[in-house]
Amino acid sequence: MRLAFAIAAFGLAFNPTYAQWIQTHGPYGGEILAITAIGDTIFAGTNGEGVFLSSDNGGHWTPSGRIRTGIQSFAVNGNTVFAGSNGGVYRSTDTGNSWTNLGPNFEILSLAVHGDTLFAGTYLGGVFRSADNGTTWSEVNNGLTNLEVFSLAFEGHYLFAGTNGSIFRSADHGSSWIPLNNGIDYSATSDPRVYDIAVSGNTLLVGALGGMYRSTDDGDSWSTANNGLTNTAPGIHSIVVSGGDLFASTMCSGVFRSSDDGDNWTQLKTGLINTCVLTLFVNGNNIFAGTSGGGIFLSSDAGNSWTQVNNELNNTYVKSLAAKENILFAGTLGDGVFASTDQGNHWTQLNLDFFTHDLNTTILALAVNGNSIFAGSYFGVSRSTDNGNTWTHLDIPASGPWVECFAFSGTTMFAGLEVSGIIKSTDNGSSWTATGMTNNTVYSLLVSGKNIFAGTFQGVFLSTDNGASWTLANSGLPNTPVYSLAASGNTLIAGVGGGVFISNDSGSSWAAGLSNETGYALLVDGSNIFAGTNEGVSLSSDNGRTWTSLDKDFQVRSVQSLAISRGRLFAGSLLSGVWTYCISPPQPVITVSKAPGNAVTFHSSAEEGNQWFLDGAPIADATGSTFAPTIPGVYTVQVTINGCPSALSVDKVYEIFPDPVIEMPDAFTPNGDTFNPVFVPITFLNIQTASLLIVNRWGQEVYRSQDPAAGWDGGSSDASVYYYLIQFEGKNGTTGKVKGWVQLVR
Repeated sequence: MRLAFAIAAFGLAFNPTYAQWIQTHGPYGGEILAITAIGDTIFAGTNGEGVFLSSDNGGHWTPSGRIRTGIQSFAVNGNTVFAGSNGGVYRSTDTGNSWTNLGPNFEILSLAVHGDTLFAGTYLGGVFRSADNGTTWSEVNNGLTNLEVFSLAFEGHYLFAGTNGSIFRSADHGSSWIPLNNGIDYSATSDPRVYDIAVSGNTLLVGALGGMYRSTDDGDSWSTANNGLTNTAPGIHSIVVSGGDLFASTMCSGVFRSSDDGDNWTQLKTGLINTCVLTLFVNGNNIFAGTSGGGIFLSSDAGNSWTQVNNELNNTYVKSLAAKENILFAGTLGDGVFASTDQGNHWTQLNLDFFTHDLNTTILALAVNGNSIFAGSYFGVSRSTDNGNTWTHLDIPASGPWVECFAFSGTTMFAGLEVSGIIKSTDNGSSWTATGMTNNTVYSLLVSGKNIFAGTFQGVFLSTDNGASWTLANSGLPNTPVYSLAASGNTLIAGVGGGVFISNDSGSSWAAGLSNETGYALLVDGSNIFAGTNEGVSLSSDNGRTWTSLDKDFQVRSVQSLAISRGRLFAGSLLSGVWTYCISPPQPVITVSKAPGNAVTFHSSAEEGNQWFLDGAPIADATGSTFAPTIPGVYTVQVTINGCPSALSVDKVYEIFPDPVIEMPDAFTPNGDTFNPVFVPITFLNIQTASLLIVNRWGQEVYRSQDPAAGWDGGSSDASVYYYLIQFEGKNGTTGKVKGWVQLVR
């Protein structure tokens, strides 16, 4: 027997198990607004990704019930935990596995429990009270003249409320309130928020913008308690009691400890690489610190040393991405720069010794130029020439040097600043000079030929003289900031507050492309334009005229940055780290060749990344660009480049056929009856094509057919002996001849 193949097209076959968007394993961390615990389970409230849980003191974190909102406060009553969110109070009775929204319909800033009564402090709604575990609520604001309630706490039967500009006390469970501000100076700040209230024995402490205040007479009078506290202007955000010590957290000065009821404070920040601490929580001998951007830190030695405990806490704000060779860099808000060499499976935090200045940990921009990587932060510009292992701070000529973006034109480097316009450098950032734009906030820069475009708070500007002068190129754009710019051939693309706009005349006029979304990031790859927006990522392959959302199930609501590395698209999100999307290789095409002896070989149109399949199952070690089948079945091939799979090829059906068999009769009788009236094959098996020729005894042709199976009825031929020749090709590719004679009897 011989082998043969047949081709059958059944349409395109896609891998049904492959998910387009995948959340990478980091960077971990982000902004933590509240922490609490029930037994060994730690709850962490984030600024948009809901609640995360840990049962091993922060060693690992998992999302809890996926409440996709900000959680600013917790309260615990027995085995029930309450979470104050941006949209009401949530309740869980199963250790965070599921949550129920209870209302009220306000942003919840603070929570407190007293007995079976639950209190919620809201933004602009005052205080609400529930006596049935949060099922129903009543407003209790009599005497409460400020309705932004940032903190609630009980001291005995007194309930205290910290608001934006006053401390209030209630002796009747919130039914009535009186202000308590004797000794508190709110004049030092225009935003006098009272962030936290704590009780230590008979002492009441409040943390506010401007510092710490203390009362020993139930709030009737207050005195400052700031000795040893530094940088109190941004506020005391959290106060906790552990044993006989007080701990207080500040915005960007870390954690302080007092062992004398607040008379004196000592700063504690060893290992606390993010010192913008928003919340503290004590659980036994452990103190947890939730930071603004750096995730969670743990101290088990009374605050003397701290360890970051963010594993699997996917809550990071990734403002910037950049790719250099096989390394992907991510700039975070609050935790410095991370790098991944394996497509986001692992991330390494770079140079903790350098990224410890609180302003330096907020990375607004990353850019690669040759061997150099540049990071723009609240602290200015930093440069690394060794893939981020070490960094050098570069002084720039601007006050408050927030660096939002970079661009390169030949040997000139441009940096866009917050408020201070654009500066440039011709020596790789070692020194800088001002350009013609000095008083604008610049969010994006683009070099296109000899033109330099700046996306600013006031629209798009164009320079044709290397930044010396700028003209507005804004016609058709909405009056919103321009967050991103890109070019695809002669087409300019601008991401703005109202969508994505395109220009085909160097910015002289603009037309809407993608509407009703904020275009935070743009990336061009060949003919593809990717837009990162508040709704996810969209793709245009026709220069921005039409757009397609890349997977409506993509759960990232605000994509701030985009990069491509080794065939994958990466998206840096507002609150959930880095996501990756496969840019699939083209669908492979199988062609077929036959060698002498009819041996069949399949050829893939892709030179690398092939995997051959038989009947839907991968064939072991069949990864070359060719494959020689030996087993009958349905063959396909799929191409995977950098982990991104193509669609499966069109199916090729390969079958095994026996040799052809033809058997012909030696007589037939076309005499008008039904017995043997036609000269037709007795056996005609495994034939692909065949022809029949019949001649008389003198060699004259009397019949010819391309379908021997149809038979010869003798026509008008006389009774005699005739000779036939059948030439055939079998289904297995073999060819041959069958000849003989037949007696026509009338």
